[in-house]
Amino acid sequence: MNRGSHLKHVVTAGHCTNIGATWTTRDGQTVGTRQASSFPGNDYGTIRGAGQVQLDNAQLTQVGRPAVGAQVTKKGSTTGTTSGRLVGYDRTVNYQEGAVTGMIETTACTQPGDSGGSLQSGSTAVGITSGGTTGSCTANYQSYFQPLDEALQSQGLTLK
Repeated sequence: MNRGSHLKHVVTAGHCTNIGATWTTRDGQTVGTRQASSFPGNDYGTIRGAGQVQLDNAQLTQVGRPAVGAQVTKKGSTTGTTSGRLVGYDRTVNYQEGAVTGMIETTACTQPGDSGGSLQSGSTAVGITSGGTTGSCTANYQSYFQPLDEALQSQGLTLK
């Protein structure tokens, strides 16, 4: 994600960026510093100065909100790539820390550790993994995502 100055940013879950101000990879490579963190209420955060980290967003060409029923794909650290369908928008999720509103609901499997991963539909970037039902990923699985367009707009960022 880029701001007008072309400084790279990572957009992730706010409940993750609340944890610390400086971010590194598992190997100790500097990612950047927290610029924004919004949780609860929303669930997004941005890390500024991520120019040293290669991001895999080459196949994503736009940010949007596909129609209810659209096929979606989620990428996460715990469960890898999973697919499902978009169930609806404007959902409220009541976390222990407080309510998060305006969420996207899908049937794509998520588990603890997937937070901050991407949700996409084809080449459209859709959302940021927030949470979901824990345990077995069954046919009635519910997962929730922060809409990416809202997170980008709040920080004046664009997909590049």
